[in-house]
Amino acid sequence: MRSIRRDKDLAAALKGRPFAVVGVNGDAEEDRAKVKEAVAKEGIAWRSFWAGGPDGEIPRTWGVQNLPTAYLLDAAGIIGDDQAGEDLTPAALEPLLRAAEDAAR
Repeated sequence: MRSIRRDKDLAAALKGRPFAVVGVNGDAEEDRAKVKEAVAKEGIAWRSFWAGGPDGEIPRTWGVQNLPTAYLLDAAGIIGDDQAGEDLTPAALEPLLRAAEDAAR
């Protein structure tokens, strides 16, 4: 729940800047209905993809060890940080945001 709140706060704080939240859900197949309920209840408005379960293709390919995991992509779409965790704040994102804004000019 804490990361949903964090993601909502980040999306609101960084609205209009080159930033987006994209979710990848690692829940098991039998929990997908519960996930859909949580998305509606929590008002999750960003794209979210199902990863095929905790051992699905995305977690396996990306080497995900723990959930939730946050990945920060730079302006070129390259993963710049995968250890952001709960310390992810607008200030922590500022260097990547500035680089993306500079690249867009």
